[in-house]
Amino acid sequence: MSGKKRDLRLLSFLIFLGVLVTSAAVWAPPFYKAYAVGLAAILLFGRHLLLGQPKRDLVLQSSQPFQLEPAGGTIEISALYSAAIQLTVHSDANSWARLYNFLTANSILMLGWATVYEPASAPGGRADLPLAVALGGLALSLVWAPSGSRNRRLHRRWGDVAKVLEEKDHPGMTVGPTTAALAIKYLWIEEKWKTGFLVVFVPIVFAALFLFAVLKSLWLFI
Repeated sequence: MSGKKRDLRLLSFLIFLGVLVTSAAVWAPPFYKAYAVGLAAILLFGRHLLLGQPKRDLVLQSSQPFQLEPAGGTIEISALYSAAIQLTVHSDANSWARLYNFLTANSILMLGWATVYEPASAPGGRADLPLAVALGGLALSLVWAPSGSRNRRLHRRWGDVAKVLEEKDHPGMTVGPTTAALAIKYLWIEEKWKTGFLVVFVPIVFAALFLFAVLKSLWLFI
């Protein structure tokens, strides 16, 4: 994505957030005003994670075996390529494993909040229980989103390393699995719903849900 196009999309997103918060401040009751402000912050946080991309400025400095200093010895290009492919595959599998674990944990927390909220809303109920569960879910979501984003940055970087090594003798040509994958022309819907998007989008959605749960729990004290 070009810099101007990215700046335009970011400006449009910020305008949307401004309209959302302004509308809530003018017309919404206090509960939804607080939710609109918190939701805008969460969306901006998620947008920041999705916009971040590693720089694609890798250049193979030598086609000769690399010298290892200060330990001494050498490492062959083929060994570097094998390691890059293994790390790329491992990081992709790790992304999905983390997402599965996150969905399991947050589904349990959401069900737990729904279970304890109704008794807590009754007279004499303990309002601190649903608040504690909701805060736990919100914190977990906000931590998991950058964790997933970081893993995808590593995945893309290791893929770039493999691509550079594949092209060392044939620049710009499809000579290996990494360059072949990058040459695929995806459909629009396929391009948008990639793993790199899902590992951030799903935790952000849960963060928005748990923010609502936090505010509903806080309102029990009022």
